Amino acid sequence: MTNPTVKKIIKIISLTIRVLFTVYIGLRLFPSLLFKYETQYKNTTIFSTEPVDIGYILDKSYQRIQQSAISDHDISLSVFFCITY
Repeated sequence: MTNPTVKKIIKIISLTIRVLFTVYIGLRLFPSLLFKYETQYKNTTIFSTEPVDIGYILDKSYQRIQQSAISDHDISLSVFFCITY
């Protein structure tokens, strides 16, 4: 027989690992939860930690992509910006 405190410690560690794993998987599947701002521009969704206005940059990017072989208008894009100082 094992000591009841050892069982309790094992139970707490097991629960902690399960919670951390669940949080990790949740953030991998839904990273937008970490970003405060969301902007929609054409078929692109931009997530950022601070407000950004990158319409000009995206227009230039779309022009270049349309000239390439990978141009597909049915694809929806998600872009993430983490602005740090």
